[in-house]
Amino acid sequence: SLHKHSGPLLYYLRDNRAIRAVALLLMLFALIFLVGSFVNPAPSGMGGTAIDRPHRILKITRHPSFVAFTLFGFAHLLMNGWLGDLGFFGSFSALGILGGLHQDSRKVGELGARYVGLKQATSFFPGAAIISGRQEFRAGDIPWLAIGLGAALTAVIALLHPMLFGGAPLG
Repeated sequence: SLHKHSGPLLYYLRDNRAIRAVALLLMLFALIFLVGSFVNPAPSGMGGTAIDRPHRILKITRHPSFVAFTLFGFAHLLMNGWLGDLGFFGSFSALGILGGLHQDSRKVGELGARYVGLKQATSFFPGAAIISGRQEFRAGDIPWLAIGLGAALTAVIALLHPMLFGGAPLG
């Protein structure tokens, strides 16, 4: 339900099925990465130590939780166009991107060459290390638990969103 004073762009984005589907897909991936950060903790996380062989979600990105925050912010920016919304949801994306860069810098200082090796073998941007050939992704690396739990969490949040937060992700 849009306010009569909503701008035409906001009205178009919220009512556009393709844009709504992109936002929901971004949230699905955000929740998969978030769950993946707990299932397969990143060495870049607080208290994390460098590992010699990244596996599962860490082959996709060395910062699954920061990627989750970034995707969450972008998904919500597509659906919310008020100035306050832009500042609020934009800060999640900024946290994700700047936080990942800061964490890399901090971990290089803490862990030295082992973390530099991890940075060279992995990527912040999901899939970049795989596409560039720095990582080889095999069937055993598919983070099935994160995918299953992330998908279930996405469904529950999408159904409860109108009651908990307002808005209607499913239209």
